[in-house]
Amino acid sequence: MEIHSAFELYNFFWAVREALPDESDYREITAMILMPREDMPGTKVLQNVLPYFRRSDNPSLFTTFQVIMRHAEQSPKFESVFSRVCESLDILTKIEHALGNNRRLFEGYLKALQLDNASASHQQVMNSLEKFLNDQCNPQTQLRVRKVFAEENVIGELGLDRDALASADELINDDSLYIKVLEILSSTNRQNLPWDTVSARIKKCLDQKRPSVWPMFLSLLEDFEIDVYNNRYYGGYNPYFQGNGQNYQVNYEEIDEAYNGICDEYHPPTDNKNRPSEPHFGLEEQFANFTLEDGQKKAGDHSSLRQQIQPKFSMISRRYKETPVEPVNGAID
Repeated sequence: MEIHSAFELYNFFWAVREALPDESDYREITAMILMPREDMPGTKVLQNVLPYFRRSDNPSLFTTFQVIMRHAEQSPKFESVFSRVCESLDILTKIEHALGNNRRLFEGYLKALQLDNASASHQQVMNSLEKFLNDQCNPQTQLRVRKVFAEENVIGELGLDRDALASADELINDDSLYIKVLEILSSTNRQNLPWDTVSARIKKCLDQKRPSVWPMFLSLLEDFEIDVYNNRYYGGYNPYFQGNGQNYQVNYEEIDEAYNGICDEYHPPTDNKNRPSEPHFGLEEQFANFTLEDGQKKAGDHSSLRQQIQPKFSMISRRYKETPVEPVNGAID
């Protein structure tokens, strides 16, 4: 089977995904495909993914995969399309649905993405997509596609939960209004706005068309604020982080142990000269005194607390850097 276009690659990856017994198998295959070739050459990728294809419902897909990998090694343009389709399968699926599963429109969208042009700037791609939407899509289809864009933006920028966004979409029940709300949410990052300002702007936006929605939406907004805070200061709750080209697993039990140790060990100075002017707070309250918009602590300079925190978490950080996680479980050596 010869595969040359982005559309054919998209269909191939979906065939692989549906043939595998578990979604985690597909994620592990794509993780290996997207690794830098100096870390995992194409021959090693083929060797490692073979067991996954063997236990799939369609083992013959491996033959096609071999052809694709060889073509990718020989053609940088094809390799660019191959990798970008692989890493974007989920959002491409949403776009396909937004385009009404119309093959002509979806192929036009893939062409507008300029997947074969690795040097295309973000602005060039956005201009190309705008031209595609305006020239080939009706207003309803444009709105559905822009809705996908808006959702992916707030997920990528703010780390918002997809299920929570789905609840917000269902509650607002108006695509154009929902998009406006998402754009306001994005402004907390882009314009560095305080959350109170963002909340007030969303209330004003909803009050113009759906005032009855606000009391229920406020609860969702509080969840969004927590997600934004966690993503901004802790990078979300992703159990892996990257460093020096490798993935390292975060041991949250170890962090909790260090955290509790800090709480147990820290005591406020007893002499009047070094005593903080405000009452002593526990560590949770100390962290609560950071403002969301600029991360600056209001409570003052507790240098002794920082001196206790730093070596403990530096030790944990060094330990992670010394113990990289294997990229694939059960891979063939």
